[in-house]
Amino acid sequence: MALNIVVMLAIIARLAYRASGTANEAVPAYHTLCAVVNIARGEPTTPEDTEGAAISQEITLLTELNITVADDDFYNQDFKEDPNNKITEANWVKHRAAWHTAKEQIAGNKLEAHGLKITRPLNSHARQTAAVVINRTLEMALERREDYKPLKKTEVEEALLTALYGPTKSLSQTAGESFGETGANACSAPGAAAAKPGMSLISDMVCVCSSTSGSNNADECLGAAGASACVYTNQNSAHTCAAQLLDGCPTAGKTKVSAAAIQATIGAFITGLKDKGGSSQAKNLILGTKNAATCDGAANPGCVKYKASGGGEMTIPWLTKLQEAADKLKTAKVQKARNMAALTEIRQLRSIAIQEYLKALKGDQPQLQKIAGDQAADPKKKEPDCNKHKSKDDCKDPCKWNESESDASKRCSLDTKKAAEQATAAGTGEGAAGEQKTD
Repeated sequence: MALNIVVMLAIIARLAYRASGTANEAVPAYHTLCAVVNIARGEPTTPEDTEGAAISQEITLLTELNITVADDDFYNQDFKEDPNNKITEANWVKHRAAWHTAKEQIAGNKLEAHGLKITRPLNSHARQTAAVVINRTLEMALERREDYKPLKKTEVEEALLTALYGPTKSLSQTAGESFGETGANACSAPGAAAAKPGMSLISDMVCVCSSTSGSNNADECLGAAGASACVYTNQNSAHTCAAQLLDGCPTAGKTKVSAAAIQATIGAFITGLKDKGGSSQAKNLILGTKNAATCDGAANPGCVKYKASGGGEMTIPWLTKLQEAADKLKTAKVQKARNMAALTEIRQLRSIAIQEYLKALKGDQPQLQKIAGDQAADPKKKEPDCNKHKSKDDCKDPCKWNESESDASKRCSLDTKKAAEQATAAGTGEGAAGEQKTD
């Protein structure tokens, strides 16, 4: 809707000119540029990027599940960074920090996701199977993440600001940035000396609205005298005139800028060329109502000459930047769909991984029942496993720590009661594993 209002303003201005045929002849060209200015000052409709953070969260969870079901030799490694023992293996370098964090959280019983408290499953064939499946889901998720690309709204904004002000993206008084060193440089057709028409939208506006002496204060465009003289003698005089021309543009609020809106505005601009239809303009691509083949913002004001002949492609810097913004908006729309598809597939992989993790928690039921009976009958079978722990921190259930034990190799010993309880619970499938749920 905002675009339609902007385009209508330009059309109304053109009709008003054609109806009067005399006063304010620069108005149609000025309003043609104003329609483009409103786009350049607008709000790009770049899709919101919500997938990046979500994908990172899913990858983190898959990494945590991966380490949780890993085989003992891998899981029992110390994942702390050791400056004296740098490991350069690619996966270690890439995932070591995540593995370390996940293992710390598992040890502290702090790892939760999707209603699950993530703990390390007992060793079983189910855990071994889960390790293979979850490892593959993580690999596939990492591959799919490569399809994600961040959506950069700033790139569109920068292209639009460059179209409006030139390479500095803000109003500059330095020659060659927002304005030319002379009106001839800024308003004449390229090919002659340093002529560069279209260096910025604001420069072209001064070309169109300037007068020979500047005494009209841009009233040919504004319909009434502005606050400052408007003559394109050099970059300083152009800068003096510029602000009032920007302020004088009719607006319909902050324009929502889409690729389609930009293309429509470019079309309206091209329609505005050769408006007067004079004999000179028939041979030249000129924006402005003066029937003259020369445009220099001073002795020959009121126009911009983009090309010395009527056919062929125009090379207008601000128009190129406007098209660049449109292309980036189109690309962002396509990339948004790709990002969403990548996130959807990664979430499906995460669901598969969680299901495998839950199976690992339950273990191999028939086998566990047999183990439970064996351990209940002879819990001392686990004694050597406890004896290998040399610190209180490592001596965990069903082991117990006895600081006063004179034999250091036996300070961590099996708590037979705890061992029997755990074995029985594992054999019947009771406990936390049976309580886990997933979304």
